[in-house]
Amino acid sequence: EIEFDLAYYSKTLFSMFGGEETDVSVQFTNELVGVVFDRFGLDVPITKIDEKHFIARIKVAVSPHFLSWIISFGEKANIISPEFVKEEIYCLLNSSIKQYEGDD
Repeated sequence: EIEFDLAYYSKTLFSMFGGEETDVSVQFTNELVGVVFDRFGLDVPITKIDEKHFIARIKVAVSPHFLSWIISFGEKANIISPEFVKEEIYCLLNSSIKQYEGDD
């Protein structure tokens, strides 16, 4: 019998979108610490960077939904590593920009 931890699984997924599960380091402004704890639990490892920022190391299924969640915080959240996740968010943002560029 395979043991399945539903609480753990729900922390790593965003909505119905799956993806490659990996450790992602994200820098947030301190005002978002409650949002991070609400989403990933109180046991998520965080490290204070300075008086205004911390880094959270989260295990997450990387997906467009997760990337959009990060983007929704604007300058208040920044993916630090791994590099392939930074590249994925860049591509997502770039494709959104191209979608709205005019043909004028």
